[in-house]
Amino acid sequence: MDSIRLRSIILNLQDRLSNDDRKRLHFYLGNDVPRRIRDDPTLGGTLNLMDSLFDQDIINEKDFTYLIEAFHEIRCFDAVKLLKEHLNRSQSTQSLSLIMPPLFEKLTKDQEDDDKLSLCSNYICLQNFTNHHETTINNNQINQQILPKRSERKILSKQCLVLLLFLLSFGFCLIFAIWSQYENYKMKNNSKLLMEMIQQTKTNQTETILLWKQLQNLEKEVYQKKI
Repeated sequence: MDSIRLRSIILNLQDRLSNDDRKRLHFYLGNDVPRRIRDDPTLGGTLNLMDSLFDQDIINEKDFTYLIEAFHEIRCFDAVKLLKEHLNRSQSTQSLSLIMPPLFEKLTKDQEDDDKLSLCSNYICLQNFTNHHETTINNNQINQQILPKRSERKILSKQCLVLLLFLLSFGFCLIFAIWSQYENYKMKNNSKLLMEMIQQTKTNQTETILLWKQLQNLEKEVYQKKI
């Protein structure tokens, strides 16, 4: 993740922050920014606060856990979720970039060795027509060197493929887990609303029954007075 991408994420976060969220954030980070920025909890003030954190290298494109902790402390969990998702993606990309280059470098080196050995084999064949026995021996030795190299290259190719499939599977699992958590969150909210509606209905029913009893008592009193 580059600096521009991180700044884009921070801009998207601004729509999820209420005025109270901004005030809490500025107060929480008050020791790390100038007072003029801390006392300006507007959109512009919050963007200046983020710039100040960038300038001090408190946050950067590789590490912005400080910002995640700050949003967690002020209980702005939407911002925490968004930043953590991008942090996980960034770490996965970095891990892939660290693993894949050595493998491809090894494959390239093996391919160059194969090409050199093949050229050498062809040269020997052309040069030694007059000595067929010696040429056959040399070619057999070269082939014995080429075959292990080709086998090793095939193994590395399979390892790359398996690694790529694993990373894709991990990505799908991560997306499914996030989606499941979101659905569970919706179900909990819906259940809570339903329970509140049921409770309100019970309360209304109780009040109706009480009113009905009061009316019955009032009718009895009126009837007794008439008698």
